[in-house]
Amino acid sequence: MAAEDIHLKLESPSVEGDSTVKGHEKELALQSWSFGASQSASMHEATGGGKGKSSFGDVQCFMRADTASVTLLQFLAKGTHIGKGTLIQRKAGDKPLDFVTLIMEEIIVSNVSLSGSGDEATVSFALNFAKFEYKFAAQDAKGNKGKEPSFKYDIAKVDAA
Repeated sequence: MAAEDIHLKLESPSVEGDSTVKGHEKELALQSWSFGASQSASMHEATGGGKGKSSFGDVQCFMRADTASVTLLQFLAKGTHIGKGTLIQRKAGDKPLDFVTLIMEEIIVSNVSLSGSGDEATVSFALNFAKFEYKFAAQDAKGNKGKEPSFKYDIAKVDAA
């Protein structure tokens, strides 16, 4: 068993994956994910590095191919809007701890790539969204959930909460 697992729940309409993990049944079981942002301001200019424009990238996901890959490709082709997505990365073990949570709203599938090798078939896909909330939970010395700071942002309205 991996030290951590990652699950993605897409709903409204739903995308069913093949996960059988308790509490994450029928969700997408990811192998990895990434998300990035950048700021156009520069401290290299004589203007003092004023606020520039923030730019947020798509969430990139990678997983073993399962039944969800068909739905993802179909949603991309049709431009289907997905109401909400919740990505959870958790520490596995006797007391699983959700420590990374990324909640997205107003989602479209912006990229799907299918590939295979002698070992396994895989799918990578990207999600573009209008709003998100990112939370990270610390873990205390006893393995319990500690502080959980969060950040909400409405990309479409350029508004941080």
